[in-house]
Amino acid sequence: MVLLYIPEGQSLNEVKALCFLHKLRLKTAGPSDAGKTVGYLLGIPGYGPEEDSGTPVKAPEDPVMVIAVVRGSAANGLLEDMRKKKIQIPYKAMLTESNEKWTISALHEALSEEHASMGGS
Repeated sequence: MVLLYIPEGQSLNEVKALCFLHKLRLKTAGPSDAGKTVGYLLGIPGYGPEEDSGTPVKAPEDPVMVIAVVRGSAANGLLEDMRKKKIQIPYKAMLTESNEKWTISALHEALSEEHASMGGS
């Protein structure tokens, strides 16, 4: 399964088509979902829609992809095809026990900080 956060004004139809091609279930999220937890958006039992932080959530302006698959070959095939087609989503993560508790906004922030610390954008 793949969770794809799509910022306002973008469609990412090529990614949607590749998920279909690789038989990966796709869940999409938009700016109104930025404060919802990854676990909730993926339909993982036990997760409510929001992290109880009490602070306003800023919707990311960049796409975010979370890959939660059992078959590694499906994820590898998706990522390889994205590279071949030059589809760039710099903020990607594999689902973990930690990040499933984060909101899309918090995940984007963590990935942004990671990129910056590695000399990326």
